[in-house]
Amino acid sequence: MRPTRLWALLLAAVALPAAAEPILFENARVFDGQRDRGITPVLIDGARIVHIGTPLPAAATGARRVDYTGKTLLPALVSDHAHVGNTQGLEHGDRFYTRDNVVRDLRQFQRYGITTVTALGMNGADFFALRTEVNADPRLGAQLYGAGGGIGAPDGAPPADSMGLRHDPVARPRTAEQARAAIATQHADGVDLIKLWVDDLGGKRPMMTPEVYRAAIAEAHARGLTVAAHIHDLDQARDLVDARVDILAHGIRDRAVDPMLARKMRDQGTWYIPTVAIDEANYWYAEHPQALQQPFLRQALHRDVLARWSQPEWQRAQLAGSGIPAARAAVATNLGQRAPPAGGRGQAGFRHRRRRDAAPGDRRCRAPRAAVAGAGRAEPGTGTAGGHVTGGRSAGHWPTVAGSPPASAPTCWCWTPTHSPTSPTPNASARSGRPGRKWPGKSRSNPRSARCALRPNKRGSSPLREVSRNMP
Repeated sequence: MRPTRLWALLLAAVALPAAAEPILFENARVFDGQRDRGITPVLIDGARIVHIGTPLPAAATGARRVDYTGKTLLPALVSDHAHVGNTQGLEHGDRFYTRDNVVRDLRQFQRYGITTVTALGMNGADFFALRTEVNADPRLGAQLYGAGGGIGAPDGAPPADSMGLRHDPVARPRTAEQARAAIATQHADGVDLIKLWVDDLGGKRPMMTPEVYRAAIAEAHARGLTVAAHIHDLDQARDLVDARVDILAHGIRDRAVDPMLARKMRDQGTWYIPTVAIDEANYWYAEHPQALQQPFLRQALHRDVLARWSQPEWQRAQLAGSGIPAARAAVATNLGQRAPPAGGRGQAGFRHRRRRDAAPGDRRCRAPRAAVAGAGRAEPGTGTAGGHVTGGRSAGHWPTVAGSPPASAPTCWCWTPTHSPTSPTPNASARSGRPGRKWPGKSRSNPRSARCALRPNKRGSSPLREVSRNMP
């Protein structure tokens, strides 16, 4: 692997029928989800990866040989925090939540090597039927799991008015009793996990009360459901961890994370999804318009978003926006790179580092970057065809895709806190245990059980397709 550019092979562009002759990929560098295996052969038989490395088994004798010199094989990627079907170009709203738009987004994820998507809230009523349909047919895109509508605060996050939620799917309990009832309803509906919004959006909206979210967490756990919480500030993160929330679905961005909280998260097995790009995207594209010329990014963006971001006047106005300093500060805090005060030194309990599965020279999570149209603390992505993509990491299976990938596409890197749990980003396809109805989430009895394990995708079809990556 070159330090500044990795051409990654994620998936094969053609489906391999179950009766196909074995295929031996030779001379490819192999990353198996846990370690770099170096240049080594990979034997595929039908939809299964049957052998990696040497010596080769007898089954390889009659295999069709494919030379992958200069390319890399790695497991598919998982998006742990995404929203699907809510955007159309520069607009956001539940009026866009249709089968066609959800499938559009899932296919876009799939084209970029992401084969499992966790849709954390704001899903329409059709989510459950769509999940069943999509997960039974890999031609419809990435596997879909999610939190249904989720649970927010009355008149609070997620803000129904500014986010176009005309038929607001989010439950908004005012009391502990109503919170328990909302959990019971969503459990009966068949959600894969629970999503809570605990954020006052910078003092602009009412915050979900501790009474409500503690009752929701306790009720969800009593029903075997995992709970993810949208947060922004350290105080709410501390109290949610104290209430034994399973996942912090955003990074803490107002103050540095203290080591005590990090240790508690580690001991409890709390998962952490930094979502750096949700803030960084407010200014990164305006600062780096040349990136819009790269094929992988151009093909990820809706034409309306690409047109706006390409305008010099928009770039200047965006960078001059009042919310940009806060966005920059949020990114710096999230990454543990907070600017030190005058005469002092900054410090953070979570000093992020590149994961072992990230390529040298790459320090951002991009698959593709989250696309947030406005400045400030926006929740949804409004630019990519697939909504915003955050917190991705390599999954524990090879992808299954029928169809052609874009000309080039990115791999995805994520950040891990130095004091975090063993695997701080929940990996929906590599974790053991099944808390809740269907979501293959973190086992509460073994919260550190997540490991990327090389195994074939149980859905069959093509285990590989080729996607090149061209990213500085």
